[in-house]
Amino acid sequence: MIFFYRVALFLSFLTVIYLAGIEIKVAELELPYVDKILHFIVFFFLTGLMDLSIKTSLKLSKMPTIFLIFYAGAIEVMQFYIPYRSAELFDLLAGLSGILVYFVIIPKIKEIN
Repeated sequence: MIFFYRVALFLSFLTVIYLAGIEIKVAELELPYVDKILHFIVFFFLTGLMDLSIKTSLKLSKMPTIFLIFYAGAIEVMQFYIPYRSAELFDLLAGLSGILVYFVIIPKIKEIN
C-alpha cells in the first residue's frame, strides 16, 4: 500500500508544479482569498500523502517535513519568475499553515480512533 501512496505523492507533486506554472484565467466574480484556501488545502493534502508514504511517523522523521517546506518555497520562487504568475508571501504562509494544521489535527483524530 505504501507504494501506491508514494506514486500518488509523486504525481501530486508533478500536478502542483504544473498548475503553479500555467496561466489561469479567473472568472469575473472572484471569491476572496480562494488562492490562499487552495494553497492550504494542497499542502494539507500533500502532508497527508507524505505521512502515508513513509514507514515511520512523520513527526519522528523531520526530512519529509523539511522537504515540504522547501517545496512550498520553491513553488513561490518558480511563480516569481513566470511573467503571468506572482509570488506572494501569504501564499507561502497558507501552504505552511496547511502543513502545521495537519500536524495539529491528524494526531488528535488518530488518538480518538
